[in-house]
Amino acid sequence: EAATENHVWAERYDRELTDIFEIQDEVTQAIVGALPARLEAADIERIKRKPPQEMAAYDYVLRSKILHHVGTPEANTEALDSLNKAIELDPEYAQAYAWKACTLRQAVLREFTDDPDIASAQRIENAKKALALDE
Repeated sequence: EAATENHVWAERYDRELTDIFEIQDEVTQAIVGALPARLEAADIERIKRKPPQEMAAYDYVLRSKILHHVGTPEANTEALDSLNKAIELDPEYAQAYAWKACTLRQAVLREFTDDPDIASAQRIENAKKALALDE
């Protein structure tokens, strides 16, 4: 983590060097799969420091977390709807943007979206907004 210079994630890879590109793909997939969850855990304390201004927004975020963990396309859509309502009620609520980014990532990885490029761009935008609001 750049701000504190702490390691958020590290892993060791011992492989036979027969196909460097295969190893590179394996390491890339491991990082892409593990890093967001590790970063979320590292940032959760910072995000919790700024409570919502509107408690209904908090309720929508809680609902979206439950739906996110259901892991179906329908629940993912409902979670995004709840997060959009939370953001509408409290546009300064960092946790709503953070969970929206996480839920959009789920939509891309589990192929719940027809346009993964747009969902990925929205995920990045929401993650940046969450971090900016938390500063």
